[in-house]
Amino acid sequence: MKKRAYVLYFLVVLAFIISGCSSKKSSQSSNNSTNSGVVKIETHNKPTMLIFDLDGCIYCQKLNDELDNNAEVKKLASQMSIYHINAAKEKKYIIPHKGKTLKADTKTLEYIYGFRGSTPFIVITDSNFKTILKIPGYLKPAVFSKVLKFVLTKAYKKTDINTYLGLK
Repeated sequence: MKKRAYVLYFLVVLAFIISGCSSKKSSQSSNNSTNSGVVKIETHNKPTMLIFDLDGCIYCQKLNDELDNNAEVKKLASQMSIYHINAAKEKKYIIPHKGKTLKADTKTLEYIYGFRGSTPFIVITDSNFKTILKIPGYLKPAVFSKVLKFVLTKAYKKTDINTYLGLK
């Protein structure tokens, strides 16, 4: 009987996770759609944030609310190019890649950046679109602000994120 209860519990949790996580698009989002519906991701010579999210994800919504309403997070994020990628919607993207451009769909971007389904999943790149950090999950505003400062001050060139945050 206990085994059945655990299986049922697991299925309920799994269903919650699958149906789980999304976003209204942040007002800071700089998604550039071409006439063909292809999203062109550009750095605009700034660090770039790719936010993989899903409709209905409460933590994605919390992240978007902070990007829109938390003064410090909003100020720091405004210095970055931000793109939302809804993991449940197939779209086409054009991304910078080794001085050229690469055409990719949603699934390909998920593969490239190691997205495994938990949202939000944030990828932060430098102005040359080289990956600096991958953040699997939601961070509280105080920690998220520190992470954004780590990127914007280019502290990643001197130290790792764990040392910067005082976790080592």
